[in-house]
Amino acid sequence: MQSHAASCPRFTFIEQKVTLPQTVFKADVILGSPGSGCMGMGVCQVMRSEQEPSVNMKCPRTKALIRRHEMPDFSVRLQFEFEKAQLAPANLTKHFQWNLFQVTDPYDLPNDIAQELGLNAYRIHPGVYPVVETDYKYILIL
Repeated sequence: MQSHAASCPRFTFIEQKVTLPQTVFKADVILGSPGSGCMGMGVCQVMRSEQEPSVNMKCPRTKALIRRHEMPDFSVRLQFEFEKAQLAPANLTKHFQWNLFQVTDPYDLPNDIAQELGLNAYRIHPGVYPVVETDYKYILIL
């Protein structure tokens, strides 16, 4: 009589690590709300650093690194890293107070920037987002 183990096909498991490229985009971010002429809270505009803003107001503009952030549920969110040294004290208080970042209006990332980050499109939704504060940066996932 043949044992059960002998009649089962053998499978060889090959461990394969899959790593997605960590895409980083250097951008300028105008803080504020698109629906309030950049005067509210949130992200009013994201652009390439050399690009001129499409709004003609004295809105807080700062440099940021934007990274793809893979979530545990396999969704993708964007991580924004703002250098503290680039932010005026009034903007620190208004936009990052209590380590929270409020977005009052939705904002659609420009398609060319979304595509550079490996996304077809990306929308930042209204809400209150936690901020991680380090010695030199504010980091948030939107």
